[in-house]
Amino acid sequence: MKPDLHFIWPWGENKLEPKYVCPVCSQVGLVFNPEDNDLRSSSQMCVCCGFRDNPNFGKDRLEREKNWREAWLKCGAVKLYEKPDKEKREQYRRIVYEDYANYRYVLTDEQIEKHEFDDVLFTQYGFVNNSDSSRKVTVRCEDGRNWQFEYKTNTLFYLDDVDKFFAVGEEPERDRYYLFASEYLTKKSSGDRQYRGGFIGFVPDLFGGFYSLDDECVLTGLDDKKYYFNLEKE
Repeated sequence: MKPDLHFIWPWGENKLEPKYVCPVCSQVGLVFNPEDNDLRSSSQMCVCCGFRDNPNFGKDRLEREKNWREAWLKCGAVKLYEKPDKEKREQYRRIVYEDYANYRYVLTDEQIEKHEFDDVLFTQYGFVNNSDSSRKVTVRCEDGRNWQFEYKTNTLFYLDDVDKFFAVGEEPERDRYYLFASEYLTKKSSGDRQYRGGFIGFVPDLFGGFYSLDDECVLTGLDDKKYYFNLEKE
């Protein structure tokens, strides 16, 4: 039986039967022999611990394996394939975050609950801390309400209450602007304006989604009302 994927996820339909021991968790969790050192074997994911090898790790591979094993053990050494899909994904997310903390700044549960964060949450992704009193960020709701804020990045702005908040990220190297919006404001968005992808520590922790703010961004909140976000460019 020949697989049509370059790597095997620990979830999904028609997955192949693992038969090789993972060098990270020492469990039988790999479909391809990790010693083959080809594209399939070096980019598969272990169905037990979730470690996904990567040919680009190079000389950092052993360190990545060590850090992932520590994260997997710290999160309970759970065999992912034994869990229902929802629990499996949540457990995998915990491991990813625990491992990610070796390289990047991530928020604690307490910080997420209190909406507190260090500026490095943004700057580690290349977003600059910038403010300009001559520029504005405006928000308009279809019910007639309007808000205007002095332009400032990496900062939470609140609309009415603590559940409706957003932040602006500026990426000068690519001349891009991003809108990070709370869950309350992200029930539904205009698909053509949604920026695909994800930043660990942002979504789904502090924000419900993030979008391009290069042009007007239109979001629908949990109140089923549309909110229009605009940024005055320089």
